[in-house]
Amino acid sequence: YGGDINIKTDSLTITNRGTISSTSYGSGAAGNVTINSGSVEVLNGSAITSSAYGSGNGGKIEVIADSVLISGYTPELTMDDTGQLSLMPSGIASQAMTMGGSAGDVRISARRLQLLDGGTIGTDTFGPGNGGDIQITADTVLISGVNAAMREFLIAEGGDPNWASSHLLSMSHNNLMGDKATGSPGNIKITAGSFEAQNG
Repeated sequence: YGGDINIKTDSLTITNRGTISSTSYGSGAAGNVTINSGSVEVLNGSAITSSAYGSGNGGKIEVIADSVLISGYTPELTMDDTGQLSLMPSGIASQAMTMGGSAGDVRISARRLQLLDGGTIGTDTFGPGNGGDIQITADTVLISGVNAAMREFLIAEGGDPNWASSHLLSMSHNNLMGDKATGSPGNIKITAGSFEAQNG
């Protein structure tokens, strides 16, 4: 079993591929990640993650903040969870890999939430485990921008350049994993006074 991660601070900045993560590799569940901060910034390919690599379930991610900013990609190629080289987005993500564990939920409560320059919030399943739910509660939500470097990389590799856009998504990766990805994606619920998605 993984231990819980609890962070309480006036401001939290994670940059240059920094990570805060809770991971389960066996039958035990991963711990939960809870962040309570005045501001949270996740930049330049950094991430807050919970992952289930074994049969145990991933932990829940909860972020409570006045403002949350998720923006940018790594400037260099990095190996992703499927073993492929790619540019990695900044993000908050919960993942269920191939051994049966289900991903945890992602909950964000903020006065202002911004996903810019390819920033992401997601829950993913690559196997039989289910993806977690995403719940956003905010006064204002802005999802905007396309990361130019990632867009060029995807075009050069014959991929879909739309993936370089900032996005909020729960999905099953059966396009990558075929019959292994039998788990269902989670649900997304957004409660916001103002919601705007633009420029990609």
